[in-house]
Formats: sequence, structure tokens, C-alpha cells
Amino acid sequence: MGGFRSNEDYVRQNINRIKFCFPKFSINRSLRNGENGKVTIHVYTNDPNKSLKIKICPEHQSFFVEHLFEKKINRCTKSEFLCEHLHE
Repeated sequence: MGGFRSNEDYVRQNINRIKFCFPKFSINRSLRNGENGKVTIHVYTNDPNKSLKIKICPEHQSFFVEHLFEKKINRCTKSEFLCEHLHE
């Protein structure tokens, strides 16, 4: 399935996810069994080597952030607890 909103943004859905795409960010919501509605947000800059990825687990109310700056990756979480739904 798919959907189209404008020349710059769109929404697509398949059996595994719903994806919302906009010029500077995208949002994915997992529909897979066992991922409990995990949400991943990617934020983009004009520099392809820099971005931000945020994964959110609604079930455990935890999140994981990756700051991607060229080859350096900084990670942080809401707490010391990282639930199994947020692992790749």
C-alpha cells in the first residue's frame, strides 16, 4: 500500500511499517510483531554525514538517541535500561 501527499512529503504503509517522510525528517512506526509499535525518527541536515536517529519504545517508555557526526556516533538513553524493542 502507499499514499502520496505532495511533491515534498508522503506517507507509505506496508505490512511491516508506516513511514512518514518530509524534507528534513522521517518517522517510522513498526507494525511487526514483537516490536510493540517502536517508533524511529530520523532528522537530516544539509550535510549527508550528519543526522540524528531517535528510537522510542512506547511499551517501556524508553528511548535511544544516536547523534551521527561523520564517523563519530554519540549515543544516549533515557535511563540505563534499554529494552529489547530498541535493539537493531
